[in-house]
Amino acid sequence: MFGPTNSAHARPPGRRLIHAAALSLATLAPAVLPGVASAQSATTFTPAADAHVSSAHPETNYGASSSLKLDGNPATTAYLRFDVANLSTTVSKATLRVYTESNSSNGIDARQVADASWTEGAITYANAPAVSSTSLSK
Repeated sequence: MFGPTNSAHARPPGRRLIHAAALSLATLAPAVLPGVASAQSATTFTPAADAHVSSAHPETNYGASSSLKLDGNPATTAYLRFDVANLSTTVSKATLRVYTESNSSNGIDARQVADASWTEGAITYANAPAVSSTSLSK
């Protein structure tokens, strides 16, 4: 889940992240995740599911949208879920790279979502899972 941090990298294939000037791009630095990765190997994951939700349209699902949006007003939050179940050892570092088309320097706030039962085709602002109170962003 993303809400309001700073850094720039090349855009990955797939969805674009678009948001208002209140939020920008992010790098999610060292986070411990269950899985594999030795000090000498890297694995790249694309989201298994992604969508954004908006308080302006609490019953609307944006899972089929070709972009992810973030904003502070109205509250618009992006959710991303990664499937890391097939990893065989503990990950010592995870980096999330998010790219933006905004020139805002405010950044975003990445937070964990404990409930992974949401689906891209059904998540709305009204039924979105709660996010952690702890920011994972630098």
